[in-house]
Amino acid sequence: MNTTYFTIAALIAAGFMFLRLQGFGSGISSISSKDAKALKNDQGADVVFLDVRTTREVQQGKIKNSKNIDVMSSDFKQKVDRLDKSKTYVVYCRSGQRSMRAAKQMKALGFEKIFNLSGGFMRWSN
Repeated sequence: MNTTYFTIAALIAAGFMFLRLQGFGSGISSISSKDAKALKNDQGADVVFLDVRTTREVQQGKIKNSKNIDVMSSDFKQKVDRLDKSKTYVVYCRSGQRSMRAAKQMKALGFEKIFNLSGGFMRWSN
């Protein structure tokens, strides 16, 4: 009986951890490649694609007209803080993990319209 309760509690805890890693509760929504393209078509210049990968990764391919600021750089927060906070940002990396970290930092800096590109550049390019 105790094993059943322990298993259920462990599954619930794992579920909450998964949701937290995915950005739920952070005020940051994930967006599919299809919906990100539609958002860009709808809002035009008010949507900025922010690539938070390294320079080396960007050299291998990027989303057209995206802006690059490496989330791992020591001056990431300073560079991001200079961006226009009134715009909508679609933040992406290779797979979506670093971009969620970057989006959370942006949220803390006062950005309000932030989307994490689900699956990152890997999904976008497929």
